[in-house]
Amino acid sequence: MPAAPLDRKEDQTPHPSAGQDRAGGLATCGATAGIVETSGTTRCPQEKEPPVATQPPVSSRPFFVLEDRPVDRKIVLSGLWVAMMFVFAYVDIFGFWRADVIKGALAGEVPGVGFEIDQRFLVLTTIYVLIPSLMVAASLMLPARVNRVTQLVVAPLYLLSIVVACLGETWVYFLLGSGVEILLLALMIWLAFTWPRVLTSYDARVAAHSRTS
Repeated sequence: MPAAPLDRKEDQTPHPSAGQDRAGGLATCGATAGIVETSGTTRCPQEKEPPVATQPPVSSRPFFVLEDRPVDRKIVLSGLWVAMMFVFAYVDIFGFWRADVIKGALAGEVPGVGFEIDQRFLVLTTIYVLIPSLMVAASLMLPARVNRVTQLVVAPLYLLSIVVACLGETWVYFLLGSGVEILLLALMIWLAFTWPRVLTSYDARVAAHSRTS
């Protein structure tokens, strides 16, 4: 007998079709879950489409930012002395618009305090002005250790002298200028007191030895 019928029987063995595979995969979604088909692909409604990565728009124009480098502490202190001297000089210059100052100068006396305007007074006044003027250059050229000590000595002395000069003064321009001078001198004192410190080579070796021991 020919073996064709037997082969036909074996061929009738059920094979899972594409529809059956899809139905079997949907069984995990739950019996009551709906079926969503997109672009020929069947998925559960709980499954979300993967997010599409979007790239920000690229501009062809270059983007520039303003350069802002830290200023050296010596340059800042020197600039503050320059600003203080400008205010100091203009306050004294504006004083010659006052009648009492003009009358005192003609009489040879400083109004208010009554100092006699003579050689000694003018020499002392010149020294008083020379010191902050030289601090402009000294702030740039002195070594850091000497510079810091000098700032902490000179700035407080001048701050105190300006406060004393304001005692009994009633002119607003004088008080305003003196207030600005005091603020500048106070900033100098703070900058000198908080002068940055760095480790020396010896300190670095000591610190490294202490960590390893």
